[in-house]
Amino acid sequence: MVFVLLLSGGLIAALHARTFDGKYKRETSDINLPSFQMEDDKGNIVNLQQLKGKVVFVNLWATWCPPCRREMPSIQKLSKTVDSTKVAFVMLSLDSRFAKAQKYMRRKKIDLPAYYPAEGLPPLFKVEGIPATFIFNGKGKLIKAVLGGDEYDTSTYTALLKNG
Repeated sequence: MVFVLLLSGGLIAALHARTFDGKYKRETSDINLPSFQMEDDKGNIVNLQQLKGKVVFVNLWATWCPPCRREMPSIQKLSKTVDSTKVAFVMLSLDSRFAKAQKYMRRKKIDLPAYYPAEGLPPLFKVEGIPATFIFNGKGKLIKAVLGGDEYDTSTYTALLKNG
């Protein structure tokens, strides 16, 4: 079965549905890791493309989003099950102020790498709602997209990141 996802900004991507359980979980291999400038928590500008060579887990979130806050501990736990030299986590805050996101993560003891857009979001990340998660393999190909919240500290996600 094929679902067509209309992303704001006019990009249309056909993605094959993997499962449907109240959330759309999709897999595809025809979408690449976008070139996108982000600011890290030290004020450095990093291009998402610099992470190519690793499996890249990108989560779009905000402090004002209850499902985002709910899934963060499971992402934190997932990050502890994989080799950080082979998997990169990108927690991309969509808050209006990055300082608010940084403060929230410190208060909740979430030690995942936090980033903030340093330019407009690429079309792939212009989704209708958050949280949204995109997982790219080491070659930079999108291998999974999850629109909506999920529970990430599972053996399925661990295996996906280890084998991605």
